[in-house]
Amino acid sequence: MVSVPHATCAHCGVRIVDHSTMVERGGKTYCCPNCAEADKP
Repeated sequence: MVSVPHATCAHCGVRIVDHSTMVERGGKTYCCPNCAEADKP
């Protein structure tokens, strides 16, 4: 079994284990659309 490191949310820092809710925006990875929206400049 290959171990792949989990990404962490750029906004809240949670470890992303469910990639179905993951959002990538502006080169950053977020755990959900809410965090992606909250991290907008």
